Amino acid sequence: MNQGFNFKQVGKRMPYSAPDGLFREMKMNVMNMVKDEHMDLPQKPIRKKATRLWITAVAVAASVAALWIVNLNLSTTQSTNGIEAVDQAFANLSQGDQDYLLDVYQADVFINN
Repeated sequence: MNQGFNFKQVGKRMPYSAPDGLFREMKMNVMNMVKDEHMDLPQKPIRKKATRLWITAVAVAASVAALWIVNLNLSTTQSTNGIEAVDQAFANLSQGDQDYLLDVYQADVFINN
């Protein structure tokens, strides 16, 4: 690395210049544009949005909890009555329909392999 370089020799001269008041004027222009755009937006307080969001979140949580509870009740009911319902439905069939279903079941490729 070159050891002879000295930052003090570079100086603090800026390579560009700006007219007086440029940044103050730019700030005022931006603030006026933002103010105009803000006035066009519908005015809704943040509290109303937060309340609406909170109510929606509680409603979704209650719906999920209700579905979960109903699903638990259905799964316990179906597991105890499932086989009995199938046996009862099979018993209600005619003898020819029962024989046909047994033949189809025994010939099923996916069940027997």
